[in-house]
Amino acid sequence: ITTLLDDPQANQRIWSRVRPLGRLPVLSGPKPSANVLLELPSQNAGEPAYPLVSWHPYGNGKMMFVGSDRFWRLRLEVGDAHHAKFWGQSIQFLAMSRLLGQNKRISLQTERKQYNPGESVRVYANVLSETYQPVVEDSHSVVLERPGFVDARQELALIPDTQTPGLYYGTFPAGEEGQYKLGPQAHEAEISSTVEFAVAFDSLEDRDTSANPELARKIAETSGGQVVAPIELPGFIDKLPSQKMKRMVSKEIELWDTPLLYLPLILFAGLEWFLRRRESLL
Repeated sequence: ITTLLDDPQANQRIWSRVRPLGRLPVLSGPKPSANVLLELPSQNAGEPAYPLVSWHPYGNGKMMFVGSDRFWRLRLEVGDAHHAKFWGQSIQFLAMSRLLGQNKRISLQTERKQYNPGESVRVYANVLSETYQPVVEDSHSVVLERPGFVDARQELALIPDTQTPGLYYGTFPAGEEGQYKLGPQAHEAEISSTVEFAVAFDSLEDRDTSANPELARKIAETSGGQVVAPIELPGFIDKLPSQKMKRMVSKEIELWDTPLLYLPLILFAGLEWFLRRRESLL
């Protein structure tokens, strides 16, 4: 929903322009089963980040919370390219559940479609009765399978979300690389959806693209450099040492286009023509 560009750093730069946000509604924090998509860092140390955009299963579908009406700032210098894409992806995500078979009485889903081995996989189950009323029980069981591996079948018990009747959630560590399928118990197969996800290794650089100030500070101390915050960039030039800087420009020239090669070829051709002319060979 919040991925406007494929490059994570470029995507982060786009969202960093959505400021100031003005007055935000007071929240005590996201629900335990909510999926926070955008966080606004706290200005005070020790306080949690503000859940700016999040979604949550509710009833027979999903609901999404957007804490600000200032997302029109995404139009800066690019028009509707990012603003329309965000709202279009949001509407598609919220409305596609029915087309994907999630309008059944038991709807299963995971946070993502791919995980690294060992990562926590979060599972949600929205359970409704025959009259499509929330079913409140002590737990709800689902079955995790790995297609092609008979012994990989295991049963998972999900706990209820006390703030949302009918919603159950749980986590488990992702196993070995491969495809996995999450489904219902056999007697609930007709009224439940299924969800598939993959386990595969991502590069270390792509796993966490958030800033690491402590690591940057250590690198600066080791290399004799300095950490500069984004807000300090306008005065960055003034902090550079006053030393003369040399600028080296390299330029590649094809050997065929150089005069040193072209002139000998002309001389050789002219000499060959002169000798043949002198010997009456022309």
